[in-house]
Amino acid sequence: MSEYYENIVDQVLETTTEKIISAAPNSYIAAQRSQKDVATVQTFVRGLQGHLNYMRADLLSAVRPLVESNIPSLLPVSLVGTMHLNEDDDDDDAEQYQDSNNSLPSAPVIASELTEVFLTLNKHMAIQLGLIVNADEAANNIVQQSIQNPHTSDVSKKHGETGSEILTKWLQSWFAQIEVTLCTEFDGRVHDAIQSIMEDFLIDD
Repeated sequence: MSEYYENIVDQVLETTTEKIISAAPNSYIAAQRSQKDVATVQTFVRGLQGHLNYMRADLLSAVRPLVESNIPSLLPVSLVGTMHLNEDDDDDDAEQYQDSNNSLPSAPVIASELTEVFLTLNKHMAIQLGLIVNADEAANNIVQQSIQNPHTSDVSKKHGETGSEILTKWLQSWFAQIEVTLCTEFDGRVHDAIQSIMEDFLIDD
């Protein structure tokens, strides 16, 4: 399960990062009207890239602990002995469970229960990863650390907002979409994940 979520998180963050970096130069120039030189723009983009790479790594490292902390409360008792949740599972425990239960759920029942588990877990994972992103605070911190002399550049205003404020709102809008995109992608691939689990762990040849 962890690998399923890690792959999606990695792909979503890779795509989001590419889009942000692609839009960053024009967004910076539009916000920081007094600082249009190439070197300054490049400095901003490099700083932004570094922070986005760190965010991506941070989210990826959080996936497995989140999955393992959420699963116990979501997994039906009928499935506990029929699948391995991680590489540290004790095979003897699973065999003991199966020996003591002569009538394990049928494949269709297992697939149905797994679907419910995944759809619920998808929501939990997206929300929790969204909290880690922390869109508002992260955007503000990243902008302040990525632009040169943020306070002096604030003399450039547009509709009463400073350049750094404009960039912060721009970045916040991107970060806010991460949680939504993750949930959509999680749900969109749930059947592939269930099929993989059924083939690898639940179906005896």
